[in-house]
Amino acid sequence: MSSASVPMPMKRPTHFFALRIEDPTVIEAVHDRQSRIIAANPDLATCLIDPRKLHVTMGLLHLPSADDVELAKPIVHNVAAQTESIQCHCPGLATFGSNVLFARVMEVKDHANKLEMLAALIAREIEQIPQLHFPQPRFEPHATICKTSKWRPARNSRKRRPSIQPFVYRDLLDIPLSNGSFLFSNLDLLQM
Repeated sequence: MSSASVPMPMKRPTHFFALRIEDPTVIEAVHDRQSRIIAANPDLATCLIDPRKLHVTMGLLHLPSADDVELAKPIVHNVAAQTESIQCHCPGLATFGSNVLFARVMEVKDHANKLEMLAALIAREIEQIPQLHFPQPRFEPHATICKTSKWRPARNSRKRRPSIQPFVYRDLLDIPLSNGSFLFSNLDLLQM
């Protein structure tokens, strides 16, 4: 069998660029929503994202070595120097199928498209360094609050991974997570 016919293993992201959400009102609202989610379905408890780690993913990377991480670090500085604070709000929740529940992140009107432009700028910076090239998914600003890929069964449990069913979040979809807007002020390179 020739090496051309053997599929290459798919690279998985190891790191990501993120804008952290540090607004205390949003963090408290996420904690409240998560408490309601657990009340509706306790099996989702291990699927929750710590509200203190709330962020919007801006770009994915596969960085298998410390040298690769060092190559990526300047992007944070290059991009941060070219961006302004971005003002956003979280008008409610939404899902990606039955596996991810997230806070919708939207820019206030006078900041329209800055998040998308920042994601595009990061993608261009990644493309400038061939070792860092990694396919970027379509950018959709969101902050994940619950994802079933984090689920871990109790020891000796025969339970299957839960899904995030509509009854868990239906009443929370259109409740804003803050009364006003918040700012993103810095970009971080984080490990998965």
